[in-house]
Amino acid sequence: MLKKLDKYILTELWLPFMSGAGIITGVWLGIDKFKEVFKLLAKSGASFSTGIVVLGLEIPQILSTTIPIGILLATFLAFQKLSGQSEVIAIRAAGASFTRLMRPVLYSGLICVVVTFLLSEFIVPITSPFAQKIYTLALYKDPISTQIVKGFSYFEKDSDGTIERIFYVRKFKEGLLRDVVILDFSKKHLSLIHTAKKGKWDPLKGGWVLMDGSSSYIQSESTDKDGVDTNSMHLVSNFETTLIPSSLNPNEVLKKMTKTDNLNFYGLWQMINLHQGDRIFTDKLNDYKTKFHAKFAYPISCIFLALIGACMGISGRRKVVNWGYIALGLVVFVFYMSHTIFDSFGDSGRLNPMLAAWAPNIIIGTLAWFSYFYRANR
Repeated sequence: MLKKLDKYILTELWLPFMSGAGIITGVWLGIDKFKEVFKLLAKSGASFSTGIVVLGLEIPQILSTTIPIGILLATFLAFQKLSGQSEVIAIRAAGASFTRLMRPVLYSGLICVVVTFLLSEFIVPITSPFAQKIYTLALYKDPISTQIVKGFSYFEKDSDGTIERIFYVRKFKEGLLRDVVILDFSKKHLSLIHTAKKGKWDPLKGGWVLMDGSSSYIQSESTDKDGVDTNSMHLVSNFETTLIPSSLNPNEVLKKMTKTDNLNFYGLWQMINLHQGDRIFTDKLNDYKTKFHAKFAYPISCIFLALIGACMGISGRRKVVNWGYIALGLVVFVFYMSHTIFDSFGDSGRLNPMLAAWAPNIIIGTLAWFSYFYRANR
């Protein structure tokens, strides 16, 4: 059961949190989304209610990003109020330690961790794609995909792990595979090369249906002692459609790749396993790993930011200049800049993805530790 002190401080926190998170979300909407929505209304002639629906569906994604800063502002403003009214002094005079005073702050940070995680894992993967679909339908009057995957390839292996086929797709757009190349190693030597302008997956037949392409047959008649072909025959035949059996549905993988930003941690984990199992190959593996670890690292930052805000909010009652606002702005700047910088290093592979995802928390956690002991000793 929460004690009276915890209940009192948590009561003081909820209103600043709602105000802070609401202001930041509104600013974020104004900067990033309002222009996009009004552009939609101007170009497509869509109704105003359509724009409101798109904005409403985007709010969960923005909240999952702004909640950490919301709790930072909430604890800062709440403890600034308590400090200005000498309530912090009264609580300490009643025998409560500084650690005891910070306990409800940690509770609030933990609540924000859970809310942020639930939003990003269960709400955003539904609302964001839906918002994009409504936007596309309203703008183009046709469900055209604006997402394109380029340079996708994967390997098909036998039970011994030997590569049987290499599949390469230059582009995936509008549900079709474009510029497909298949190298077939199912025989002892390279025996088949299939190329096609387009292709699609047929789940009933369990393979790729290639369209408007050609097949090159290479048949070796003799080899030397090193296994090098000394005499071979090369035949080429064109086709309108042909079926290439495969054990992996590329459409499902490619559809996930077009919405990586909206995948939950389980979806990202599946994509990482496909790469590490040598089933597919793209240049996005480090990006997937960084986003996977960030799914857990980003919500945890709420605890550190809540503690920093509370420590900065406590100040002398008669202090003329409050440097807390300046320090607060610096913390927000460091928080977002560290995420931007380390995410870039993690995506490019210049830094271990796990370290890149958790490095901002290491920085913010260090600031929280320093703020706590500095304020406790004073």
